[in-house]
Formats: sequence, C-alpha cells, structure tokens
Amino acid sequence: MASEESKPRLKRLRAVCERIDETFEKISDFHGFVHAGLTRLYKNKPVLTLLLAILFFVAIALFDAAVHVGVHEWYYQHHESPDQGVSPMEREQITPTQIRHLLSHGDSGYVRIWEPCTSQRAPDKGWLVVENPYYQLNINLDHSYYTIFDKVRDRDILVYNDAVSSEIDILTACDFGFADHDGDNSLAYASTALYDSDGLEYEFVYEDVAQGFLMINTRGWDTYQMEAGKGYDVEAEVMFGIFADRPYFINAVELVNLQNAGYVYPNSIKNPDEIVQSWVLIDEYRTTCMRGGDNSHYDLWGPPLLYNITTIVRSERKPWHVGSAAFSLMFPTHILLGDKIGGGVVFSLPEGRFRFDDQLGVYGDQIVGEFIVNVDKPQNALAFTVNPVNELLFFYDFEEFNTVPGYPYLMRTTCERYGLEYPGGTLDAHQWQTKRYAYVITLVDQWYDAENTRVSEATWALADASIADFYHYENRINEELVRTAPLASR
Repeated sequence: MASEESKPRLKRLRAVCERIDETFEKISDFHGFVHAGLTRLYKNKPVLTLLLAILFFVAIALFDAAVHVGVHEWYYQHHESPDQGVSPMEREQITPTQIRHLLSHGDSGYVRIWEPCTSQRAPDKGWLVVENPYYQLNINLDHSYYTIFDKVRDRDILVYNDAVSSEIDILTACDFGFADHDGDNSLAYASTALYDSDGLEYEFVYEDVAQGFLMINTRGWDTYQMEAGKGYDVEAEVMFGIFADRPYFINAVELVNLQNAGYVYPNSIKNPDEIVQSWVLIDEYRTTCMRGGDNSHYDLWGPPLLYNITTIVRSERKPWHVGSAAFSLMFPTHILLGDKIGGGVVFSLPEGRFRFDDQLGVYGDQIVGEFIVNVDKPQNALAFTVNPVNELLFFYDFEEFNTVPGYPYLMRTTCERYGLEYPGGTLDAHQWQTKRYAYVITLVDQWYDAENTRVSEATWALADASIADFYHYENRINEELVRTAPLASR
C-alpha cells in the first residue's frame, strides 16, 4: 500500500500520462508526422537519424507498454477513494431486509430480488434491488432511474450525483431525457430522474426456472404533467432480463407517444423532437472500441475511427457520434467502454425488430443515433447515450438535407441499399406512435489483450453469447411489451 505522502505524487504522475496521451492523439497522423521529420533529417545526417528513430520508437513503445500501464496499475491499487470498496447500497443507506423472490440455478447461480426499501433518494416507493453473482441493479421507483454495481470488481459502474444546486449539472445514472429543440416547453430538457412525479410500477412477468432467467417490467418512465406547457407526453417502460449465472442483462424499452396513441389531446409543445436514454459511467471508462456495422456504403461523416482501441480524450464534448453511420441498420453491433487496466461494459444492439421494424418502412428506425458525451460537472464522467428520437439525425435532419451538398442523394441511395422507399425528403420526428429497442449490457473484467493491443476475442465472444441469449427470449420480450398499456391509459 502506498504511503499517504506518495498518493498525491502518484495522482499527478497519472495525470501527466493522460496529458501525454491526449497530446499525441491530437496530432493528426502522428507517425506520418514523425516520419516526415526524420526523412528531412536523414538527407544530411543519416547515421544520427537512424539512431534517433530507433530511440524514439523504443521510447514510445516503453511508455505505452510499461510506464503508462504501470502508473495506472499503481494508481488503482494504491490510490483509494473514500468510497472504494463500499457498495452503493451502503453509501445510499439502502438496506433491504427481506427477499421477495429468489431464483436459483446450478451450483452458484441466482437472481435475488429484495422487497423495496426506502432511503433519502427514494423515500416513498423505495428501491427495487435486483442482483445476481456478477452485478446489482438498484432501480429507483420514486424518480425513475437505475444504477449498476459491479460485484466482481467491487465498484459502481453508473454514477448518480445530485449534490449540486444546478439541475443541469446533476448526473442521473441511467434515465430517459426528453427535449424540445424549439424551446417552447417550459422544461426545455426533462429527465425522468428529476421530473417524474409518480415514479414506477413493476411486476415479474416471466420466469424460466430451467434456464435461470427472469424478466421484470417497470412502467411509468415519464415526465407527464398536467400543465399545458410543461413536461412531455411520452411514456416508457423498461424490461429487465436477468440471467442467474451470466455477467449481462437485457435492457428492453418500449416508448409510446401518448398523443399519437390517442391517450392525451394533441399538443405540439409536449411532443418531443428528441428522446435519449443515457448511461452515465464512472470516469475510469476512458477507452472505447466497437465491432460490426455496415461501412461498405459511404456516408457524410466518413468511416468510424474506433474499430481499434481508442482513448477518449476531453478535447471534445462529443468525442464519438452516431456510430458507423446515421441510422440503426448501419450501426455497429457491439460498443465497448472501459479502462485498459480495469473492467469494461459492452453495449450490444441486437439486429431484427428491436433495431429496425421492417413493417414501418423508412419509419422503422428504432435507434436514430448513438454517441458518447464527456461530462465535467459536478464530476468527471462519461455518458453513453442512444437516441430513439432525434429530428437532427439523418432521415429527420431537414437542416443538413437542405444545406449539405449530396445529402438528398445519400438519403436516396441509402434507402435503395436497404430496400426502403425514398420519402422524397426528411421525416417528421413527431410522427411515430411506438418504438421498441433493446440493448444487452455486459460487464467484463479482463477484456484487454495488452500483448496485441486490442479487445480480446473472449470478450467479443461473450458479447456474441449475450446477443444469442437475447434472441432466445426475443419473442417473449416483445409480447410482454406489446401486452402492456401505458399507465397514462388508466
């Protein structure tokens, strides 16, 4: 264990390593830049140039493979925070006392669901705590968000921080956000974690004892309010699929436009033109990589750069935007966020009806965009965000359609490629009734193949296995989402 005096030095050394990494990444074609400089020097001093080249590239390799990695290892081993090793249940004083449901599977697999318990952040309906040997989900039934605790690595994955006076700076773990780009709504951006006044209802909807699988449905993710210019007329339900002996779970979502479904009177101010679901991750997850997607068809944004392990720097608010292209049929299948030394999280988007509903034609896009956002306040964090609705992305982006050369042609050829009827212009982001999409979220430990500087094949195999398990229950999940009506229908 490092001494108290050495901890500040260790933290500063780690910060220096991060700044060096960020500086290198800001240099476009870094190796080409160095090669050009050495070429100019070689004409006059060839021997010196060769020596400098050898020393330079050896130094870079040593920094990346030894110094940087070593500093990170020392940091995570010895630089303890006050909350290190303390579960969110203890930190939030969430103390469930009675098991409501227990599903056992095999020698050590289980799904344990506790009777809801209250705390300062959930004083009324309380917390629904769900766990298996790998993780623990804490679902706030009062304010509609959930957190993840990694039991293997003994640390939080998602961050909730409301110890600030400004609502815009509050970190909200995993919630839903609704936005009005015109600014006519008195809540220009509303989060279920802040503006859901009646919280969630839940039920156990399916159990496969033989396979060790259980489904929990939570309904009422909304900001529905009676005021004419406040809140949004959209309600979501989230289906959690929990496996007793596997380090992943299913997050399946149904969004209902309450106006278009006929549950409330039309009001354009409360019909959002952007909806997001965000997972706010701890700041240690500063590395990303992805796999899959269709890059054979060009797009306006160019090919993605993150098929190799990439450090997420803080030079941009959105260092990664809309995946491999601009609508879900072109998206990667797996997106990994992690730390080269610590663990990681894989967000896997299944193909099929939860990605694109073919019956709806060009309107069948269940996920319009995905992006990563850097968060600075009230603490450093990283948000992985998906857009089920966004009027400023591809099929819906009238601004770029009318101003960017080639945009209409791109849209038409993309429709042709995927067998869609070209609509002749952009779509109205308000003209939808129901969207259903899903992610399988996998917690991984040793995901990084340091010897080959890439994601290990075992990690991608685990992500593929999680999607295969999703397909096993896909029809049942869809049936349950279709069966239930929004709480606003009562």
